[in-house]
Amino acid sequence: MAEDMRKAVYMEFHRKPADENEMLHSVFPGEKWRVQIEKIIELPREEFLGFADELYGHFAFLYDNGEYMYFDEDEGCAHCLLVMTPDRREGILAQAEGFPYVRYGAYVPDCNVLDLSGISVESQIPRTSIPERPITMQNPAIQNPKNGNRSETYKNRTKEREER
Repeated sequence: MAEDMRKAVYMEFHRKPADENEMLHSVFPGEKWRVQIEKIIELPREEFLGFADELYGHFAFLYDNGEYMYFDEDEGCAHCLLVMTPDRREGILAQAEGFPYVRYGAYVPDCNVLDLSGISVESQIPRTSIPERPITMQNPAIQNPKNGNRSETYKNRTKEREER
């Protein structure tokens, strides 16, 4: 979906927030900027909670995606990353301006209200590796393609069990 066809979204950004609470309960109001989400970063739940608790920390994914985060003066728009976890509805908009920490951040209470269609996702969630069950002729459900019979190994094991 083209950028100009999306509904304009405005969020309240805070400069150099220490953590999520500082954005939620700030004494000083942040600046309202129009937002263009350039990329979504998915973190595992524990890493997201660590990120939200220490936004001023150094994060490789912010540094590595620096080209996506900038403020366009002509458009009056903050181009940023949406950092989230699939386990929670909330997220944090990060605008780092080339730094490895959140230079400007905005708290998003419910990411489901954002139009995220067509935005690339970089998942840092490790895939759970399910060991593949090797397909062998020892599996009784698999027929021998040459003669349609079960494997000789299966027959031998069945015979051994009968003898016990």
